[in-house]
Amino acid sequence: MSHLFVPALFGDYAVFAKEYAITYDCKDGAWAAEYEAPATYGVGTEVTLPTAEKLTREGWSFVGWYANAEYSGGILTAISADPEADVNLYARWKQ
Repeated sequence: MSHLFVPALFGDYAVFAKEYAITYDCKDGAWAAEYEAPATYGVGTEVTLPTAEKLTREGWSFVGWYANAEYSGGILTAISADPEADVNLYARWKQ
């Protein structure tokens, strides 16, 4: 995905801050009614990731978000305010 550049005005100057994409793989789950997950993040803005109340999957419980499809590493609850790249997140469920 291409990066977005969002202007911020400081007096007579416009500074363009790069924003990065957040992609969610809900693994057969779905967002709760009328919920829209954050789609981007940028410098200075930590993003809290959607919790179990924001996802549904019949007969399953949401465990958490992981940075890879193998679910290695810890559960992620937020994305840092110091962006480095686009982020792909993978939902883990238990039955």
